[in-house]
Amino acid sequence: MSNIDWKELFLSILKSFDEEYVFNILKKLTSFGGEFGFRLAGTQTEHEVANYIASEMEKIGLDDVRLCEVPVKAWNFHEAKLIIKEPINTEFIASTYAGIGGGEAEGEVVFVGTGTSAELDAIDLTGKIALVDIDYDVIPYLDIVAKEVSVRGGVGVILSHISPKRRYTPLDDTLHTADSDYDPSLPPLIYIRRADAKKLIDSMKSSKVYGKIVIKATISDNIGYNVVGTYGVDESIITVTAHHDAHFWGAVDNASGVSMLLAIAKYLVENDIRTKHKIMFISFTAEEYGDISTPFGYLIGSHAWVENNKELLDNVFLNINMDALGYFRGPIGILTTPDLKRYVVGTIEKLSQHTEFGFSVGYKPSCWNDMWNFVRSGISSIHFGCRGGSSYYVQYYHTNRDTLDIISMEKMHDTFGVITYFILDVDSRGRDILDYIELFREIHDCCMSYGECKELSTLAAEVIIRDLNKTCIDEEYYDAGKKILSTYFRLAGWYPTAAPKPFYVEYIEEIKLLEKIADAIRENDYDKALSYAEKINLGKWAKHVSKETFYYVWERIKKPKNWGKYNMHKYFDVYELMSKLKSKTLTINDVNNLILDRRENLLKEAEEIHDLILELKSCIK
Repeated sequence: MSNIDWKELFLSILKSFDEEYVFNILKKLTSFGGEFGFRLAGTQTEHEVANYIASEMEKIGLDDVRLCEVPVKAWNFHEAKLIIKEPINTEFIASTYAGIGGGEAEGEVVFVGTGTSAELDAIDLTGKIALVDIDYDVIPYLDIVAKEVSVRGGVGVILSHISPKRRYTPLDDTLHTADSDYDPSLPPLIYIRRADAKKLIDSMKSSKVYGKIVIKATISDNIGYNVVGTYGVDESIITVTAHHDAHFWGAVDNASGVSMLLAIAKYLVENDIRTKHKIMFISFTAEEYGDISTPFGYLIGSHAWVENNKELLDNVFLNINMDALGYFRGPIGILTTPDLKRYVVGTIEKLSQHTEFGFSVGYKPSCWNDMWNFVRSGISSIHFGCRGGSSYYVQYYHTNRDTLDIISMEKMHDTFGVITYFILDVDSRGRDILDYIELFREIHDCCMSYGECKELSTLAAEVIIRDLNKTCIDEEYYDAGKKILSTYFRLAGWYPTAAPKPFYVEYIEEIKLLEKIADAIRENDYDKALSYAEKINLGKWAKHVSKETFYYVWERIKKPKNWGKYNMHKYFDVYELMSKLKSKTLTINDVNNLILDRRENLLKEAEEIHDLILELKSCIK
């Protein structure tokens, strides 16, 4: 195929799209799971799905098709409901969150706003069930609000997205779910539709409302399955990945990605494409929930794969990941590592002339999908799917409305053409597509952010300038580049609910805010000092919770055992800082010690990047 013009190749791929095959795969995958459709890791449903995918890979003709075991917590959801006993007998269907076991709670239902400590303190929650207008920008973890209700004597929690115009606003008639690291000791927690929540709030205006939460769900130790099949025989590998587990029916998230993975494999086999690289197709388990012990209890299937295949990873040149394809609104979304920026932009500029859909491209890999475990292993990656601002993530994501009717087969057609073209083009061009100049520029911007790290900034700039004359990527240079990629995104990556910003930004902001706090204390203006403290990292939610809940959640965050431990910012006790400011007992010396600690952590992590840049610099001839 190397002699075929790019346009001719792309148009021939588009013509080869087997719409009937893709639709049948979508239909089959979304038929698993019975009444609610969950196909989460380790459940019987997920085992059936994994076996089905393996059988399709074998029918297609992929080599070495196998199931790879992944230890997980299997969450089996059976039913959730809210039974209202007064003022009228009625029943609301409900959902709950993966990781929450079965249980019941009964009592008066009271509305508590967004569930902040100030709102909860205004209500006697003893023996009551709290109805919460959940806002993830205020309370990012489910167990925060549940713990707050519990310490005040509450017996149950009902969540719903009641207020409009938030970042995440499911439709009125939808049920919502997500992954959870929920502590079994916390009260039963359910989610009800917005329309039903509004009915309850209206009823409370004229009389007390009494209800009963019922959850039927189980959690057990089990295994999920990654499904692997290969095409081609070369030692150098391109991985093409998606995940098959899902909340509810998960048509977009992510039956779409699995159907595309199988369709691409089928295209390669049927057309007897001769590839220069081995193409390894992997359908991951546990991209969604898989572990109750950590806030990072997702991406476990891909985490297990990279951890169990360290030697094989040395041969993986590139990862192409697919998650949430074909949504009927918006452009085709792409996320890529910076070293592929020029290649991706140049490619879509050509392809966009022959597709009905535009492109939305981002250059920061995301820790919300399976590309992350490849990136933190130093593997350049391209991810295809809905981008974060898509209305899919506002209205349909992780709801029971994620069904086949929101998938556009026309968009699946074009997406198939785009991804397949990328795979064949990447296979043909190999490492020539890598552009470490862009990665160096990214690192340079990071280094400049340190301010005081002048040596690091100068060195990064020098590497960029010298690399402009680099005409080839040899093995030593490539290996050093992978180390840089891995380390930079481990340190500069971010986890929105735990570390709202990359580590270096947080450290610098903390230092500046602590300096302002010190100045305010010198002026004896503790109110101003407190206003600065509330802007510091965990202060985003710490200011909304009790001391007991803060320490409870903080301890759970500090002990993740999965991939999250690789990119956690080293926090200090913001709650103690705010408490001392409120009591006016915080001294200048206390603040100076915190500033020194922040500077030491910043420089320590900066030096790690500095040393790796030196290693890469030595490879430039």
